[in-house]
Amino acid sequence: MDERYIAAVDLGTSKIAVTVAQISSKGVQMLYYRESPSEGIRNSYVFNPQKAADKVREALADAEDELKIKIHQVVTGLPRYEVSQVNARAEFERSDSESSITREEIDFLKNNAIDTYPLPDPDKTRARKRTILEGDVPSPLHPPAGCRFHTRCPYATEECAKSAPEWKEHSPGHFASCHKL
Repeated sequence: MDERYIAAVDLGTSKIAVTVAQISSKGVQMLYYRESPSEGIRNSYVFNPQKAADKVREALADAEDELKIKIHQVVTGLPRYEVSQVNARAEFERSDSESSITREEIDFLKNNAIDTYPLPDPDKTRARKRTILEGDVPSPLHPPAGCRFHTRCPYATEECAKSAPEWKEHSPGHFASCHKL
């Protein structure tokens, strides 16, 4: 397995956190974590996209300079919004590469995309109760004592702040690390 890098940006009202990890056959290693002041975001809403984008570009450029790599893709987190990443690719053989694309070819690509990446049902999306995590994301370089997620977990107890839960199988094929399970 070739080594790859994954970059993540967490956008917040007061700060932007950039994390870069290296993925190799030996596992995942965090290489970079920096926080910088954010602009253009207030109460988890981007009210000035240009200011927010400039700060993100600046933070990513700092990571690229320090690590001597080029970041081409970023996973972005914004409170109150789901994070998703989709890479899509479809190809087919054309009998005449010099001719214009045909209606059949357009339909093939469209149906392929719909089958592979179905659109969410808006009625189900509206009916679903969303959980909004409160609090700051803990630093992965300096995680809190106890469970790493207790600062944002709505079910956290005193035990979570004191001791890290054991990683165990709770049902066949389902592993978790939580005192509440």
